[in-house]
Amino acid sequence: MKQRTVAESFEMEGIGLHTGKKVHMTVNPAPPDSGIVFVRSDCEHRPRIAASFSEVTGVERCTALGKGAVRIVTVEHFLASAYGFAIDNLEVEIDSEELPALDGSARQFCQAFMDSGIREQESEKRTLEVMHPLYAVRGDGLIIALPGEALCLTCIIVYDHPMVKTQFFEMTVDPERFFSECAPARTYGFWEEVEGLYERNLALGGSLDNAVVIKQDSFMTPLRFDNEMVRHKCLDLLGDLALVGCSLKGHIISMRAGHALNIEILKLLCGGE
Repeated sequence: MKQRTVAESFEMEGIGLHTGKKVHMTVNPAPPDSGIVFVRSDCEHRPRIAASFSEVTGVERCTALGKGAVRIVTVEHFLASAYGFAIDNLEVEIDSEELPALDGSARQFCQAFMDSGIREQESEKRTLEVMHPLYAVRGDGLIIALPGEALCLTCIIVYDHPMVKTQFFEMTVDPERFFSECAPARTYGFWEEVEGLYERNLALGGSLDNAVVIKQDSFMTPLRFDNEMVRHKCLDLLGDLALVGCSLKGHIISMRAGHALNIEILKLLCGGE
């Protein structure tokens, strides 16, 4: 299979989910073998940060990339969209530190890719295959990587909460299925967490327009899927796996896992510790 990029540039804007800051981003085609690179257009010398697990600087409630004092946060929804549509090479100019939350899902990023068009390039895709079972554990979270013919994701979440409980979702990643079954799933949080998140300078841009807020006996916005929460976990997992920088073949099983474990399994897959 050949590498791919967008056919033409496009622009998007909004506010960051955690920073609450306005942001404008321009997504440009990029040459073969360049990968996905973020460019902080608001900073002196326009520093460039590669979408790579080696650039991860934070995993609290989102995935953050950084180089020195410069960072880009909440990259996972955008990167999941790029991976879901098999896009390898992009240059993403951004004038703030956080990507726009949009509606809290990946659906609008996907639509922008489709509207722009996707162009095949001359170079062959690079692929990393899971050759033998690997796993990572953190607290009660577990993530396992097994050999497989394609990238298949299995996600399980378990909450002691009457509105969520245990949820399961499994998906073999391809553009059509990703767009219809995973991309629309929005980020979520519990009503009891809101004050604590604000105190940690998180979710400052969160609202009912970009998140599912869960109360003890109800959802504050209608759900898009009965199991929207676990589908969003799958979206986050794919976005983090995209930081490997190539196509993956294998079966990734995530149970009570989050960004930290997602990055740990990537390091193991790439020969790290």
